[in-house]
Amino acid sequence: MKRLLINLFLLACLSLASAQTYVELILDASGSMWNTLDDGRYRIIAAKDVLSQFIGGLADDGLNVGLRIYGSQTDALEEGACQDSSLFVPLSGIDKSAMLQQVQDADARGATPIAYSLLEAGNDFPADAQKRLIVLVTDGEESCGGNLKAVAEDLKARGIEVDIRIIGFDLDEKAIKSFEGVGTFENATSAEALARALTTALEDVVEEEAADTSCEEEASLSAPESALASYPFEVAFSGPEGFISIHPVDGDEFSALATFFTLWGNPAELTAPSEAGTYELRYTSTLSRCVLVKTDLFIEASTAHLSLPESVEAGFKFQMPFEGPEGSFGIYPDSSASKDNPLTYSYSIWGNPAEMTAPSQTGNYEVRYYDVNGGLLTTSSLNVTESQAQITVPPRIEAGFTFDMPFNGPEGLFTIYQNGNQLDIPNVYTLWGNPARIQAPSETGSYELYYVDNNGTTIARASFEVTASTASITVPETVEAGYSFDMPYAGPEGQFGIYRQGVTDKNDALAYSYTVWGNPTQLGAPIEQGSYDVRYYDANGTILASGSITVTPSLASLNGPNEVNANSRFQVPFNGPEGLIGIFQVSAPDDVNASLVSHYVVWGNPAELTAPAQAGTYEIRYYAMPVNGQAGMLVSAPLIVK
Repeated sequence: MKRLLINLFLLACLSLASAQTYVELILDASGSMWNTLDDGRYRIIAAKDVLSQFIGGLADDGLNVGLRIYGSQTDALEEGACQDSSLFVPLSGIDKSAMLQQVQDADARGATPIAYSLLEAGNDFPADAQKRLIVLVTDGEESCGGNLKAVAEDLKARGIEVDIRIIGFDLDEKAIKSFEGVGTFENATSAEALARALTTALEDVVEEEAADTSCEEEASLSAPESALASYPFEVAFSGPEGFISIHPVDGDEFSALATFFTLWGNPAELTAPSEAGTYELRYTSTLSRCVLVKTDLFIEASTAHLSLPESVEAGFKFQMPFEGPEGSFGIYPDSSASKDNPLTYSYSIWGNPAEMTAPSQTGNYEVRYYDVNGGLLTTSSLNVTESQAQITVPPRIEAGFTFDMPFNGPEGLFTIYQNGNQLDIPNVYTLWGNPARIQAPSETGSYELYYVDNNGTTIARASFEVTASTASITVPETVEAGYSFDMPYAGPEGQFGIYRQGVTDKNDALAYSYTVWGNPTQLGAPIEQGSYDVRYYDANGTILASGSITVTPSLASLNGPNEVNANSRFQVPFNGPEGLIGIFQVSAPDDVNASLVSHYVVWGNPAELTAPAQAGTYEIRYYAMPVNGQAGMLVSAPLIVK
C-alpha cells in the first residue's frame, strides 16, 4: 500500500479495517515528566500538546479509543503509587472532549507502574474485539518492580492478543534496554518525533483513504497583532472543528508551540512563546487537515522581576515577591545546574509573594524564574548564611515522660537517635508549637535529639539521659463486678487497662482510660469474677507499672413484680452499680441495646418501666455500664405481661 504523508491528522481520513478495532492510549504522568527536553519544554507539557493534537485529529466515527493514565493521582512514595493507573475514558467510540480534558487535567506526580498498567489495559478490551492496540507513551522505565515480559506472556496465555506499541519519550540507554522484547518500541527525543511515532503506531490497524484536500471550509481568526511573551492571550474564531496553534514561521505541522482545540470553547486562550519575535497563528481543520487561516503574530519581550532578601538563614522559609507571568521558581547551586534539579521550588499559582525554603548549606545560590513554557524569564542571586538553630533539652529525663523543649530555627521536625540509629517513634514537628512536646523513650540509656529542617539536613542536636521510671498505680485489692473504681497514679502521659491474666496485647483491654482524663483515673470492673491484671502504659506502649485486682461476684438485685398488665406503668426497685434496667424479649441476645423499654440507673431508684402492649413472657434485665468499662448483664428476672 502506498503510504501517504504522515501527519497528526491521518486518522481523520481513515476508515476501520474492522468494526471491532480498539485502541487504548496510555499516558505516563509520573513525576519525572517534569524533566525538560533539549528545547527547554517540560516533557509533560510537550506530551500533553502532542497527544491532544493527536486526539483532536481522530475521526469522529468507527474507531473505539480509550485513555488510561498512570502516576497522576498518588505521589511516588505514597502507599498505592504502584497501583495508580486508571482508565479515564472507556473504549467505546471516540469521546474526544473527555479525552482532551483528561489529558489537560493530568497531574504528573507519581511512580511508573508500566507492567501493572499493561495488565490492566489488557482487561479493558471487550471480548469480541478483533483488533487490540495499546499505545503507551513513557519517559522512563518500570519503577514498581513489574516484569513487562511476564505481563505480555500472561496476556497471550489468556488468549488476549494485543499489539503493544511503546513510545519512549527522551529515554536514556538503560531505560531503552528495559523494553527489549516487549511489543514494538520506538524512542522519540522531541515533540515532533513523538507526534510521528503516535501516528505511525496506528497505521497497521486502519486502512487509508484519500484525504479531502479541497480546503474550501470557511474560517476566520480575530487575533491581536502582538502579545507579550509568556503571557496568555485570546483569539476569537469561526469555522469548523479543528485547532488553533502557534508555530515558528514556516514551521511544519509538528512545530506547534501552543495549541487550543475548538472543542474547548470560543475564544481560544493560548500562551505566547517565551522568546520575542514573529510567529504564525494557524487555524487547522480536523476534517481536511488543511490550514484554513494563517496570520502573523508578533511576540513582544516581557519583563519579569524577583525581589530577594540580602541573605537568608540556612533552612529558613522566606517570602519572595515577583512580577511576571505564571511559572515556577527554583533555587539552584549555580548557573550551570540543570533546570530539572532545583534544590527547592515553588509555583506562581501558589501565591504572591512566593514562599521559598533556603538550602541547608551556606553559600551563594541562583534563583530562577521559568514561565509555563519552560523559558527562563530572569535570575537573581541568594546568599544563604549559617543556621542559628538551637534546641534546649534537659540533661536527664525520666523514662516515658513528656517534656517541653524550646527551640529556635526554621520549620522542620525533631526525632530521637540512639547509637546513630533513629528510634521507631513518631516525629514531632515545629508546626505543632514552640516549645515542642517530646516523649522520652521508655528504656533507660543515652540518646540524642536531632532537629532536622525541611531539606532533610540536621541543623541542631543535643544529648540527654533517660533515667528509670518511678511510675506507680494504686490498685484496690477487690472490686464488685460491674462497679467503677478510682485508681490514683504517678507518672507520665499514657494509658491504663484491665486485662485477663495471660493476655499480652495492649489493645485487648476489657476496660481502659487515659492519664489526660484526670487523676485518680476511673476504670470499670469486668462482669465475670476472678483475678485480672491492671497495667499502666506510657505513650510509647511500654508498661510502666502493673498490679492485680480481684473481681468479686455481683450482689446486684431486682425486686420488681412477676406479673403486670399490658401497657401498664410499674416500678422495679433495684440494688447495684451504674447501668441500665430494661424489658427484653426472652429470645433477645445478651445485648444492652436489645431492650424494648429502658431505665438508666442515674434516673433514680426504683426504675420506672412501661409494660409492652403484647401479652407474653419477657425478661427484666439489669446491665452494668461502668465508666471506662464494658457493659454486661448482672441479673435478670422473668416478667409475665397479661
